[in-house]
Amino acid sequence: MTRLFFVADVHAADAVFKKTLNAAMKYKADVIIIGGDLTGKAIVPIVNQGNGWYVKALGQELHLNTRQEVEAVAKELSSRGYYVKEMTKSEVDEFMNDKKKMDELFKTLALQKIEEWIEIIRERVPENVKVVMLPGNDDVFEVDRVIEESGRVIFPEGKLVELDDRYRMISCSWSTPSPWNTHRECSEEEMRAMLEREFRRTDDYDHLVCNFHEPPYDTVLDRAPKLDENLKPVTKWGMVVMTHVGGRAVRELILRYQPLLSLHGHIHESPGHMKLGRTLCLNPGSEYQQGILRGYFIDLPREGEKLDFWRIDA
Repeated sequence: MTRLFFVADVHAADAVFKKTLNAAMKYKADVIIIGGDLTGKAIVPIVNQGNGWYVKALGQELHLNTRQEVEAVAKELSSRGYYVKEMTKSEVDEFMNDKKKMDELFKTLALQKIEEWIEIIRERVPENVKVVMLPGNDDVFEVDRVIEESGRVIFPEGKLVELDDRYRMISCSWSTPSPWNTHRECSEEEMRAMLEREFRRTDDYDHLVCNFHEPPYDTVLDRAPKLDENLKPVTKWGMVVMTHVGGRAVRELILRYQPLLSLHGHIHESPGHMKLGRTLCLNPGSEYQQGILRGYFIDLPREGEKLDFWRIDA
């Protein structure tokens, strides 16, 4: 039996990443799969005022008097997925007024975080445990190189990854268009062609695992708040209106090829599992800003056994 542990949408949250490794070691996972999105969404400056520091985050305005207080706040923000940078007020103004410079800083901090995580994996995860990191639509393409060149973590896209002597995995980090125009978005036609190439890497679908960031359309795995023209959630009778936002091509090809298992993320609000035909599809969901780990353990069956899985919330 080979045991997988799958999480998705960690978004640079140190707390979730460290819990992922702890859970994987505790329950003796053979393969850890960290699905996209890997990187965070925002930089929080800690402003050095000369006689103290100032930070505005998490709905609070904090004035800090000691280096120890600065380090404690930075650790808390990093645990929730923020990139923290100590700056002067003039440096903050400079970055705020220069989008290109801000984008470069964001990219630098994002890549540094991935490198830090890979070093933690080297230190804490035994060599016989495989670790896979798949970027997602939010992730800059430079992330791919950092993972690929690590020599320890598997970058799975464009490959048929061996999970054990029987099971193989194909992957796709892209999504169809979102309102936020993120880095890895494509049309349904392009997604269909992309996934077709992946499925052609094997003809043994009975022992195939799919690691597709986007969930299949019109399922319990792809429900998200419906947004208005200002990107605000639509409400009715005081309740947020939900709609299906997954991939039609993803659904179509899962139903056509019927792999054993399909792993998804992307839609944080739709944790759950379901069958599409014979294929078990999972989305652990994400509450990374709260530091909550959402994940699935999956035991890949040997001959005569059945696929077994369970969810963990920690």
